[in-house]
Amino acid sequence: MTKEEKREYDRAYYLANKQKKLKQVSANYYKNKEQYAAKHKEWRKANPEQWLFLARKHAAKRRAVVSNVCMSELDLFVFEEAVELAKSREKLVGGKWEIDHIVPLKHKKACGLHVASNFQVVPAEWNRAKSNRNMNEFIIGKDYEGL
Repeated sequence: MTKEEKREYDRAYYLANKQKKLKQVSANYYKNKEQYAAKHKEWRKANPEQWLFLARKHAAKRRAVVSNVCMSELDLFVFEEAVELAKSREKLVGGKWEIDHIVPLKHKKACGLHVASNFQVVPAEWNRAKSNRNMNEFIIGKDYEGL
């Protein structure tokens, strides 16, 4: 089997078994999380300019989405309350808590708003694992296993 044939075979297998493969990758990541974190830290130290560029690029995209929104007084009030709730949960429960958008700000299917009804306070680990998916997709897809 040539390289090209093997590549085509692997791609066809992946497309036919995408959910299974994603679940395996996710399980492997959570099983070896410390090793991945160490490799990432090493890469960041070895490539500081590239890391800084990527971090700034991500922050700029996020700022652009959030800054173009006019928040009402209610939205600001609820956001400030969510910040306080996250702080108090960190003290009471422990761990890091973050404000999450229930419907992501940027998504292929639907984009949420930076409004009061779209905020929730969740563990940071959930928020990072959820990425830009809806919380229902995250939980129903059982991507939270291993957290």
